[in-house]
Amino acid sequence: MSRIVIASRDDAPLGTFPSSPSVRFAVGIESRAVIVGDDRPIQFWVHEARPGAEISWDHPADDHLLFVQSGEVRDGDKIVGADEVYIVEHGARSTLRAGERGAELAHFFRIDGAPPRSGGHVHALDRAKIRVGSDPTIPGITITLFADATCPTCQVWLHGTIFTTPGFKAWPHSHTEDEVIYIVGGEMRLGTTLLKPGTAVAIDTDTVYSFEAGPEGLHFINYRVGEPIHVPVGTDRAPINERVHMNQVIFSRS
Repeated sequence: MSRIVIASRDDAPLGTFPSSPSVRFAVGIESRAVIVGDDRPIQFWVHEARPGAEISWDHPADDHLLFVQSGEVRDGDKIVGADEVYIVEHGARSTLRAGERGAELAHFFRIDGAPPRSGGHVHALDRAKIRVGSDPTIPGITITLFADATCPTCQVWLHGTIFTTPGFKAWPHSHTEDEVIYIVGGEMRLGTTLLKPGTAVAIDTDTVYSFEAGPEGLHFINYRVGEPIHVPVGTDRAPINERVHMNQVIFSRS
């Protein structure tokens, strides 16, 4: 299936996450179902957690990744702040508590099959574990790599991209993995539609698309499962393994 689904955080009403024996949300967390449904392999929610509110996992069937947009969360003595990431692997046990200022969380997980790796661990990815660099081949771009799908026990990918050049145009391309893009700053022009912060774009595997940064630039995070390959369209350029490109070109100078 080649398909693009666009949904706004602000259009999704506040409600509750459907707790289960393996994933439980305590009182004090309001949730928005932004990208959901049996036909969506990647589910995307946004949570607003009051101070002290807890989320707990008890051997979930899937890997869960939470990007902290604001505030902070704590797992024992581990603190995960804004622009940092917390991963709960399938089969793990964990309890996460919102800090004294609460937290807003972007929550991604997959539901379309058993994860291919053993699971059972959690990862608190603070700034010391996150890689940041610029692409010398494309001026005005900063890349942040949070998770690169090479973990031996889980398989998640999350990177962030900042385009500071207004009107930057991405060449038409596709990817070998389903993905969800979440706009956190600036604007993205997708076709004739101008997408603002708080908008999520779910893009199926092998779907061809392009986009343009808005007049104030663009900042998004991008979640995928597995190691993605970037496939240019309408050009003789070869497909690009994004992890390899980042390691060899973007982070080699940092």
